[in-house]
Amino acid sequence: MMDQTLPAPRFMDVFARHVAADPNRVACVFQPQGPDSALSLSYGELNRQVQERARLLVERGYGGQPLALLFPAGIDFVVNFLACLAAGAIAVPLNLSRNAQQLERTVRILEDAKTKAILTTARTREQLSGQLAESPQIELGEQAWIDEQQTGSTEAVGLPQPAPEQLAFVQYTSGSTGLPKGVMVSHANIVDNQLAIQQACGHRKGLIAGGWLPQFHDMGLIGHLLQPLFLGGTYVSMPPMNFVQRPRRWLELISRYRIQSSAAPNFGYEHCVKFIGTREDLSGLDLSCWTVALNGSEPVSADTMRAFAERFRPLGFSADAFFPCYGMAETTLFVSGGRRVAALKPWPSSPRRSTAAGCRLPKRAAGWSTAAASRPGWR
Repeated sequence: MMDQTLPAPRFMDVFARHVAADPNRVACVFQPQGPDSALSLSYGELNRQVQERARLLVERGYGGQPLALLFPAGIDFVVNFLACLAAGAIAVPLNLSRNAQQLERTVRILEDAKTKAILTTARTREQLSGQLAESPQIELGEQAWIDEQQTGSTEAVGLPQPAPEQLAFVQYTSGSTGLPKGVMVSHANIVDNQLAIQQACGHRKGLIAGGWLPQFHDMGLIGHLLQPLFLGGTYVSMPPMNFVQRPRRWLELISRYRIQSSAAPNFGYEHCVKFIGTREDLSGLDLSCWTVALNGSEPVSADTMRAFAERFRPLGFSADAFFPCYGMAETTLFVSGGRRVAALKPWPSSPRRSTAAGCRLPKRAAGWSTAAASRPGWR
């Protein structure tokens, strides 16, 4: 049965329970290249790193202050995002890119969010400094930098207990239809949406979830990273570009780590169908563990899902796993989703474009409401 225990009002309270209950359980795995390159942290190890970084942030007076997170995909992002939650700081996850246009967009967001410091790695800081030097028209402004080489004092520093309605992080929209807008998400909003995702998807305690979605994006952050940690499970990830370059790596990741829940926009499933050759040897892959295959973030195509299911049925994938869904940063993430659209019937009003129907709002757990996050603490 799904664990129906009503959690504490803050994500980090739930996380602390899992640390106490099973500190040796693997909390997160990051595979930058092949299986031999995989890095992992147990709940105990992750908690120690989070606490150390959180104490540094508190010691430097960053409680309640907006802090930018600029990291390549990996465990460093996980540690620093959770540290912001633990320290009562306001995380602002941002896209790290070598593209000059994207860098300019990032700088604009830093200005809009009025961030007080940039959390990153020493290597990334050097890279960004080089990019800025090559683009004199982009002015970063005064920012403090905090990387892995900086540590706090050895003295014990107490961590705050942020109120549930206190601002936890700011999720910036893609800006595809205009300038990026910051969505303010409270600690209570995070827990509320985690409950909604758990209930709608039928996720159970100990969930193994993840994939290739960017960690700074709401779908990758809320759905892939936080959901398994919320349920005392394991978050497994890989760099997005590894998937783009060779899509079978996503399926290999799922098979190797027995991932139960993984999400992608429709193009991700289409990318697999198009670029995983029919003559490729996939005999070692087993996708029978993949019971929730979320499809969202863009128009959902029943034709794509049907083609994916047929192509990978011999590997144990079931069309019953598909979960068409809709979400947006303005609601933290999850809005609605259809549980197991096995028939994959086209939407009748659009004969030229097959789209999956059946998305619906999940039943709500008593005492909780959908988080609109239009302002901090909106309940």
